[in-house]
Amino acid sequence: MEKQTLNKFFIIIAVILLLLVAIFSSSSYSSNIDKLSYAIAIGLDVGKNSSMQLSLQFSSTNSPSSGSGSSQSSEAIVYSVECSDINDGINLINNYLSKKINLAHTRVIVFSEEFASTGVSDVIYTLINSVQIRPTASIVVSKCEAKEFLQSASSKLEKLSARYYETIQNSSEYTGYTQDISISQFFYDIQNTRKNASAILGAVNKDASHASANSEQESGKYVAGQAPIDSEDPGIENTGLAVFVEDKLVGELNNIETICHLLASNNLKYCNITIPNPLNVSDTIDLRLSTDSPVKIEVNLVNGNPFIKLDFNISCQLISMSENVNYFSEENLKKIQDAVNVYMKQNMTDYLYKTAKEFKSDIVGFGRTAIHQFLTWDDWINYNWLEKYKNSFFDININSELKSGQLLIET
Repeated sequence: MEKQTLNKFFIIIAVILLLLVAIFSSSSYSSNIDKLSYAIAIGLDVGKNSSMQLSLQFSSTNSPSSGSGSSQSSEAIVYSVECSDINDGINLINNYLSKKINLAHTRVIVFSEEFASTGVSDVIYTLINSVQIRPTASIVVSKCEAKEFLQSASSKLEKLSARYYETIQNSSEYTGYTQDISISQFFYDIQNTRKNASAILGAVNKDASHASANSEQESGKYVAGQAPIDSEDPGIENTGLAVFVEDKLVGELNNIETICHLLASNNLKYCNITIPNPLNVSDTIDLRLSTDSPVKIEVNLVNGNPFIKLDFNISCQLISMSENVNYFSEENLKKIQDAVNVYMKQNMTDYLYKTAKEFKSDIVGFGRTAIHQFLTWDDWINYNWLEKYKNSFFDININSELKSGQLLIET
């Protein structure tokens, strides 16, 4: 009996100790949270007096002057500092603020075009080596200053600043106008021998940027900041892609070119396009595109130069219809399919030759197919695919299918 009583006593003591540990651990954790300020975005510009200008964005209720860890605000609070490197900048802002900066909830890293053109590998290596930065944080190249981009990042439709970045990145899944590219993917691509890197193209959409509209934009082709959207307050817009060679920015793609890129790299879920109506020359038609199967890619070397064949199978759904037009006849369905084929082939051709001849950048990653042409790793390295890609020529086949049964059921 005494042994049983003693065992019960030890069990009670153990339970009490566990409860005390849990209580004090929770209190300590809460105390630590109150001492931290979470940056939800990082911006990098070329400095005027130093090598860079670092900007950190906080939501108002997560700012160092507030006493809450919540990020329930539509306001963007940005602190900026001129510094020699990113760690130096964080230390300088840390010394100014009342809370310690933490990067565990950083959603995006924004480079200005000017900064990205000088090379970003040092910053990427520093951030990827940080235990706080999530590998899913997105990489954005801004057509305006990164500081201005962060200051404009708010929305009346979305009060959570951190969640706001997630929302605009998710739009790539249903527009095809951009692609969410993480720091881990970007880091892998800038040191890859089979593929070049790309990043989200961003800008602040304001009236001044609409004044630069030209014939290309009038046909529905835009880059970030140029869409003719009328809003009370300028907001950020992610449209297009920034193209890199190694770690340096070399060019940009518009929304239609980005759709072609997603098709060629098997990353398109679905998107909408507008083409001239083959049944009515004074009108246009809107279609939703998706793919039933991955693109078939074949790479051969002809006289030492890459010859790349691509075969696309595209599914189409009409999402706009004109009055007094019979869309159910086989003849008219064939005309629409042919029109889609011509439109997509022309844009795909323009996109591929632009990346090869103008940018000299294989952001699709054709090198992953081309590498099978080589017997050894040394042969592949000596060929130098990323340098030879500029000599590529292409054979493109587009096969679209528009089923009459989908016209009324799915539109």
